[in-house]
Amino acid sequence: MKVTIAAFLATSLALFAESWESTDGKTITADFVRLQDDSLTLRTGDKEYSVPLSRLSGKSQAYARFLQEKMKGLVSQNLDTAIIAESSLLDAIGLDPKLAEGRHFLMEGNVKSIAKSSSLGSSPLTTAVIVLSAGTRMELDMSGEADGKTTKVRVESGKVVLTKATNYSDGKWKDFDDSKILLETGQAVIFRSHVERGKIVCTAIATLDEIVKAKVAKAPLSKELTAEEKASIERIKIRVEFLESQLSGSVGKPSADGKGFLGPQGAEYTDAEKSSMRSELARLKAELASKTKSASPDGLRPDRPIRP
Repeated sequence: MKVTIAAFLATSLALFAESWESTDGKTITADFVRLQDDSLTLRTGDKEYSVPLSRLSGKSQAYARFLQEKMKGLVSQNLDTAIIAESSLLDAIGLDPKLAEGRHFLMEGNVKSIAKSSSLGSSPLTTAVIVLSAGTRMELDMSGEADGKTTKVRVESGKVVLTKATNYSDGKWKDFDDSKILLETGQAVIFRSHVERGKIVCTAIATLDEIVKAKVAKAPLSKELTAEEKASIERIKIRVEFLESQLSGSVGKPSADGKGFLGPQGAEYTDAEKSSMRSELARLKAELASKTKSASPDGLRPDRPIRP
């Protein structure tokens, strides 16, 4: 398996864009999604496809098994956090839909796009079609964000705006001017959501009271970072553990949790591969240190506003 490093954060179970080697020596670069019934699911771009595990080299097969075992623990842990990242919830659904089916979550996602609704019966003035960075799509009626008299909501491409009346005459408030932006693309938002038939269904933007109660109830898990940042850090830790196991001679030995093995048994790496692995390990450790130090001591992230 050719060792490479790519994006630290992807949308599904993808840890990094890896080069997977076939038994005939050919390689493909793709994201790991899941391993099920000796069939490896990989992703390139927006497309997923399955590859029989038997068609991969021993090193690639072992790495796929290693990632699958680590993902089971990571997914189980993430499902019980106060606020779960959209990517982590998709991880659980991709690994085993039954893990999250019927459960309710406060889910954090980054808004990719906002548009007016075109659905029959929905008001394009107040109903926003919101798409998150990992692909979750929802239609939310934002009218509840205003009183309908002195304040109203307007949905437009890329944002949801709260307007406020400036004049009162003939028994009505008139002349509504923009007051503030309630929602816009690029913003991190926490939604009230649940999983239904293997899909994420978002029903509303979580209130501040809901967020506070959830964090207090699960304080040991909340810490300082956002849900997406925590997911990113866990992915890096998994890759670091694998590389360290290969370079320390722990191949073929039981993992720390007693489940599975740390990499291929009797794996052989060339000097060039080992050098590449050491370089990658150093970069990952530096990235990990940077990410964990970025959180402020008081747990607040003024540079990352999250609505509400």
